[in-house]
Amino acid sequence: SRNEASYHTFEAFHWSAFGPDLNNWRTRVLDTPRIYTAEAGMNLVSRAKIPFSAMWSPSFVPKPKDWPEQCEVVGTFFIDQKKDFDVTPFAELDAWINDGEKPVFIGFGSMIIKYPQKLEEVIKQAAHMTNTRIVVQSSWTNLDVKDGSGLLQNVGPCPHDWLLPQCRAVVHHGGAGTVAAGLRFGLPTMVCPFFADQFMWGYFVELAGVGPKACPVTELTAEKLASALGQLSSPQIEAAAVELALAICAAHAGT
Repeated sequence: SRNEASYHTFEAFHWSAFGPDLNNWRTRVLDTPRIYTAEAGMNLVSRAKIPFSAMWSPSFVPKPKDWPEQCEVVGTFFIDQKKDFDVTPFAELDAWINDGEKPVFIGFGSMIIKYPQKLEEVIKQAAHMTNTRIVVQSSWTNLDVKDGSGLLQNVGPCPHDWLLPQCRAVVHHGGAGTVAAGLRFGLPTMVCPFFADQFMWGYFVELAGVGPKACPVTELTAEKLASALGQLSSPQIEAAAVELALAICAAHAGT
């Protein structure tokens, strides 16, 4: 099938790019034979029947029907990061959150944003166009959206399992972990992908009915973000997100 062929193509590309480093590690550390690009393109995981676990929720993305038997979708693994978290430095944010309706979370994790000031303006304009409270988390790129209006708040690194339950929706880059973190708490989700599998997660968010169509971050405008904020508040998407969260948590409890 075309899907299976795509795996072979990716494997060949992967090994042509990273094969020398991987083979050096195999021979030096593992004392195993080198793998050549022609072999790698044959999908070694499937051919050698190597057990393979995909760590996302089957309630969100079930195991594809054409995957071999030794490949399983085993669910998302969560770490309790808030357990020893000191809230004291975040007292201002905590007070702001509790002083109005739950905000929308916006954050782009470890993504490098080429024009941060442009993105800041997009977020600020969308917030004022829709009168939406938004908390923006900075990570590898600093974003400063606080403008004195009371609608916008900044935050640095902090546990998602502390912050996200205090929000009503999320907008982010679509990394696998961030997608799972938001859906775990039943939060409507918008994905603004940068590259790679982030586009896939954006597609599955839309397919599950828990968020609007993904918008690449390079195409994001104030108007598009404002429209998405409205969709994230729709009863249908909110209900679908809660239903999916219940399924994810039920499956996680059984693991």
